[in-house]
Amino acid sequence: MSSGIIAAVCFSEKALAQLNPLRTSYYSNEYFINPAAAGSGTGLQLFGAISKQFTNIPGSPRIQAFSADYGFSNRVGTGLLVINETAGLFQQMKIAGTYAYHLPLGNDNQHVDFGLSVSIMKERIDFDQLEGDRGDLDLVDLNQRPVFVDFDYGMTYRNNSFRVQLAVPNIRRVLIEKNMRDFADYTLLFAAASYRFNTGMGAVEPKVAYRNVRNYKDLLDLGLGFQFRNLTSNQLSLYGIYHNTKCATVGFELSFNSDLSFTGLYTTSPADFGYHSKGSFELGVGARLASRLGNRQSGTDQ
Repeated sequence: MSSGIIAAVCFSEKALAQLNPLRTSYYSNEYFINPAAAGSGTGLQLFGAISKQFTNIPGSPRIQAFSADYGFSNRVGTGLLVINETAGLFQQMKIAGTYAYHLPLGNDNQHVDFGLSVSIMKERIDFDQLEGDRGDLDLVDLNQRPVFVDFDYGMTYRNNSFRVQLAVPNIRRVLIEKNMRDFADYTLLFAAASYRFNTGMGAVEPKVAYRNVRNYKDLLDLGLGFQFRNLTSNQLSLYGIYHNTKCATVGFELSFNSDLSFTGLYTTSPADFGYHSKGSFELGVGARLASRLGNRQSGTDQ
């Protein structure tokens, strides 16, 4: 197997995960995509998600992710993020640690959030699924690559109704490593804005998100979330997102006592892949395990 074939396979498979991120990051867990969200909620937040394509093709892409974030005070938050992506023979594991600072500005719960993640990433070929020459030096060299260290930065302005976000992932690839700038299909910039308003039936939150991807067209997502008015200790939300890749996501989130939540999302196949896949399904589970320490419980800034 030549090095050119290996490169084509690896980077085309990586591209699919980059172009189709976890859909739970739009409404259920923004920390998946923006480091500034770490520690901005109440208590210790845990969230796990898995995304899998509906297809009969062996080795179809799959993403597994886990996050944990905690706010030590009104202003300081930390987080841990683990994302494992597989597509065919290719596997990629990313582990990131995050520091976030939440600056209060005044009334209406106004904040500006800053977040920086330091990540390590390891890529490898799964030899157990390989049908070919296991002694191929190109394959061996790929598995012997050292871990890659990178940085992600994010900012958010928010109040009780409005939220605007900006995130710059892959900072080392984008700004520092010139020999990696010719690689395609990794995100250069993420931006999003949403506005939440109340109606008689519940809260409505339209959202627009934009992603700039290396050597690919700009990606635009238009979302609408509806959270039914809470009549019991449980809460139901419905989501719909249109993607300019000519596919759509629909789903729900059900929370119990604000401490445990379940999310289910289905995404149709892009027009270019309709014959090869029946879409993808994503499941998410979130939990809030502890209250903040110190004066956070009384609402006093530190």
